[in-house]
Amino acid sequence: VERLCPTAHRRSQTHHLGQRAGDQRRDGVVAQLQAQRDARRDRVRVVHRRAGTGDDPVLLQSAGHGICEILKRHGVTVYVVDGNHENHDYLSDPTNFEVDSNGIKWFIVGGIVSRNLALFPRGFSWSDKYNTYLAVGGAASIDRYARIPNRSWWAGEQITPEDAERIISALPENVDVMFSHEAPYGVPALDRHSAMTADWWDEEDIRYADSTRVNFDRIFQAARPKLAMHGHWHLFADERVDFYPADGEPFRSHIVSLDRDGRNANLLFLHPETRTVGILPRREGE
Repeated sequence: VERLCPTAHRRSQTHHLGQRAGDQRRDGVVAQLQAQRDARRDRVRVVHRRAGTGDDPVLLQSAGHGICEILKRHGVTVYVVDGNHENHDYLSDPTNFEVDSNGIKWFIVGGIVSRNLALFPRGFSWSDKYNTYLAVGGAASIDRYARIPNRSWWAGEQITPEDAERIISALPENVDVMFSHEAPYGVPALDRHSAMTADWWDEEDIRYADSTRVNFDRIFQAARPKLAMHGHWHLFADERVDFYPADGEPFRSHIVSLDRDGRNANLLFLHPETRTVGILPRREGE
């Protein structure tokens, strides 16, 4: 697990940061970070899943205490960026978290506040000696038509115009690294994927997904990150992309798209001093 030592903008405080994204079967958080206990070995496994960069509440309810114990034993703290396909009723229930003075939500598991598993609020930013970071959760389920409201789909997955306005108004002056579940428009690999799969989805749900993505894109264009990592799209891509905001100067961003769970490029590590990333290979049998 790559560990950074960020300082939250609102108060000087040291944390260790890890990242993950989401998959078709269970979506969560960086695109999402999830620690799972491997039944064969007592170790921490960080899993990228498609619909989120965040922890799966069902997993927390069934095995959360064991996960937190493993994280504690290994000295790892996992920070979650929410995505889609998660129970946003759970994530919005204040009884499931203790909120610190920076707004970070620490999971309460088995009646105990975990100091090793936390949820970033949307638009959270922090800095270390190398970079300024931004975490923006949320994404829309393009397969909403096949899901059941409040059982397998939650309206809280959406990034609203109000979210965009709030986050943009509080952006730091410079953003070096951005973690998210959703991706901006204009990434060639994603544009090709969208064109190839357009017939898979209901037109109404394509419009629904775009209604959230356009709000994320507004945040991205305002933040102008030098490096952006996301999940959600179930493919791996690594591209330098030029963006041309309608109301600002052009900029270039290094876009890294994390693949879905079960594929090799679903977990990356970040070298903060150089802002370079590498793939953490899966071991045989994982």
